[in-house]
Amino acid sequence: MEKILVLIALFFSSLAPQNRDGKVEALSSQSVVADCAITNISFDNAGFCEDNGTPSPDDDFFTMDVIVEYENAPNSGTMNIDLGEDAFAGGGPTSVDVPDLDLPNGTFTFEQVRFKANGDPSEVRVFFSLKPTCTFVINGGPAEAPCSVQPTCSIDLISFSNIGTCNNNGTGTDTDDFFTMNVTVEFTGAPTTGELRIEPGGDALPGGGVTSVPIVSLVGNSHTFTGVRFKSNGTPTVVEVEFTADQGCVRTQTGPTINSCSAGLVCNISSVTFQNTGTCNNNNNSNPADDFFTADVVVTFVNAPATGDLRFEPGGDALPGGGATSVPVANLIGNTHTFSGVRFKADGTQTVAELEFTADQGCVRTQVGPIVSSCCDVSITNIAAVPGSCNNSGGSITITASGANALSYAVAGPANQSNNTGIFNGLPDGLYSISVTDIVANCTVGSSATLAPGGDSTPPTPVCRSASVALDATGNHTFTASELLDLGASSDNCGTVNFVSASPASVSCAQLGQLVPVTVVVNDGNGNTASCTAQMSVLAGSSLPNGLSSANIGAANGSSTFNICASTNITIAANGFSSSNADVLHLASRQLCGNGQITAKVVGVSGGGWAGLTLRETSAQGSKKVDLKTQLSNHVTRSIRTTTNGPVNHANLFRPQESWLRLVRAGNNFSGFTSEDGVNWNFAFSSTIMMANCIRVGLFAESINVNTTTTAIFDQLTITGAPSAMMSTGNGAPDELLSLDFQVYPNPTTGEVSINVGAFANRTLKLELSNAQGAVLKVLELDEWHTDIERLDLSSFSNGVYQIRLSAEGLPELSKRVVLQRK
Repeated sequence: MEKILVLIALFFSSLAPQNRDGKVEALSSQSVVADCAITNISFDNAGFCEDNGTPSPDDDFFTMDVIVEYENAPNSGTMNIDLGEDAFAGGGPTSVDVPDLDLPNGTFTFEQVRFKANGDPSEVRVFFSLKPTCTFVINGGPAEAPCSVQPTCSIDLISFSNIGTCNNNGTGTDTDDFFTMNVTVEFTGAPTTGELRIEPGGDALPGGGVTSVPIVSLVGNSHTFTGVRFKSNGTPTVVEVEFTADQGCVRTQTGPTINSCSAGLVCNISSVTFQNTGTCNNNNNSNPADDFFTADVVVTFVNAPATGDLRFEPGGDALPGGGATSVPVANLIGNTHTFSGVRFKADGTQTVAELEFTADQGCVRTQVGPIVSSCCDVSITNIAAVPGSCNNSGGSITITASGANALSYAVAGPANQSNNTGIFNGLPDGLYSISVTDIVANCTVGSSATLAPGGDSTPPTPVCRSASVALDATGNHTFTASELLDLGASSDNCGTVNFVSASPASVSCAQLGQLVPVTVVVNDGNGNTASCTAQMSVLAGSSLPNGLSSANIGAANGSSTFNICASTNITIAANGFSSSNADVLHLASRQLCGNGQITAKVVGVSGGGWAGLTLRETSAQGSKKVDLKTQLSNHVTRSIRTTTNGPVNHANLFRPQESWLRLVRAGNNFSGFTSEDGVNWNFAFSSTIMMANCIRVGLFAESINVNTTTTAIFDQLTITGAPSAMMSTGNGAPDELLSLDFQVYPNPTTGEVSINVGAFANRTLKLELSNAQGAVLKVLELDEWHTDIERLDLSSFSNGVYQIRLSAEGLPELSKRVVLQRK
């Protein structure tokens, strides 16, 4: 008990104040303990914004030290920082135990506290947990702006360099004139897939430098397309560049204007622009029908005719009473003219101006201009178009308008309605003209609205096929929708599944034997698209070139094969043997109507038989015929049958090393020729035989017995002449050629070839030269005034086989092979 009393005494004595000598002073009833206070908050070492490794600004932060000055801290508990809405986890401490403070009076630094980087001043409250009233708040701390950047694809600049001069493309027409230049594209935020390309929708032409590059090949944020071809037509060049994987990342740029350089330059009004557009003028009356506005119209043109006027056509919206609407050509200066103060209708619709040269009425241009409403005080303030269901009906249009008097409303388009409320329901989708009429003043203002197809945002579900396709006789195949897409298995929630495109759209020998994935794009007719992938196996085709078809004459048991991807050779096999009155052979032929000829080189004969050319009246065994055949020995055999089922007359011609054969028909005269090189020809025979107008022309293999197969190999085949007869009207006059043809010679060639297109008079033509891999090397575009003979120079290319394709609107595409053998 005594020990307890001593301890209590010591405890109270320790509470008593002491003097400087360490003696305990008596506690005064006047003493007051000072209260806790946080006197200041300051900041130091503020860092920069950090994006936290994400592109979102919501988690951007920065760090700084928070310095707290305090007095009379409590003996226990914690000192805390409350950051309010600026709190951000993961930084330095925001709480400290009071015993860890150095002194009851002093400062403490919370280091590297994280704050939100949102651009607002930092908010900090500091308080003691055991003394909540001991607090300090500051609302104006440092601020940092967000630093995250969400990249957006952008084509920032298109520039041009190395701009060439006009090239007339070797023709006298200006439609194929071109020039070349380099196109430099600068971009940011490029997508990671697809291509950067120059759209063909602008003025870019094939045959120059490459116009697309895979994304993976891009280096840095720019790319230069070199040597790109563009139209030389005297108008500003339009270049559109896009990323295929982000079709919103696109830019259109106008470039230099290069005039045509061919003879017979064509007049062209290249642009019509409106300037200084005025406001509505009521023409001093309340009738809105004669309201007008004025504008200056700037016309840019090239190759103006030498006589006549440049004028506004009265069929447009130009009105009399304003500035001049025509000017004599003799008064024009340069390639532009400005019509000042021209009057146009102010009726709230798109202004239409049509300009033409009176001396060349094909030199005309129609341009839409500004929309200026009438002077009526009626104003349409809002149009709300709400689509209906996916059957494209049940939509609504609500028109809000203001005016001094009572108004009536009308919509016209796929459905026509009118009322005094401006609310129209049950409308099908489409474009509507809108009119609001002041009933008292009898004036009307107009506008338009498009009611979108209703309610369908669900894409279709296409089902692609996996199939095999065979290359044609040119070594190409263009996919059809039915080959790629199973429409019966494809579906859509409320529309139809429509084929849009395929990529790639075709294959060639380069894909032979491959499994090619083809991306098929479809839509549902309501603005929704989808795609699937068809897996297409590419096989060598069995089609013979030049329209030939294969047939046995008699019991030849033969075949004809051709693979353009492997070579240009045609291989024909047959067995059996012919008698004088009945042929046994395998024939690859087509119909020939009228005059024509066939030329080929025999490159191989095995099995002891013959390889030959024939002109025969029918495919019957005893048909009238002329043959020229060889065993690649020192002799060439001529065979002629002048009557049906009659005997054959044979003649052997001493022609060592002459493996080139040619048969020619001119009426009922038939002649044959042989050659060592396909250039220099030796006459073989001539005979007159009465045959029908339409006969068979082709190649054949003929064996010597039923147990031996003769295989004949031909190359360098050309056939000229119409494959079909002409149709005629009731009076027997020519009406239309079912099929036309063109000729290429000499073939083989050492450089230049002549192309006879006389059968295509008054037709616009396109000639394309391509190599054996299908790459287009040259393009000639011929207008309807072309000459009969066009020339094409191949001397800059290497030796080999090339394809010349001819296309004309409304006619099937034709092609010829030509062999280049430069010395």
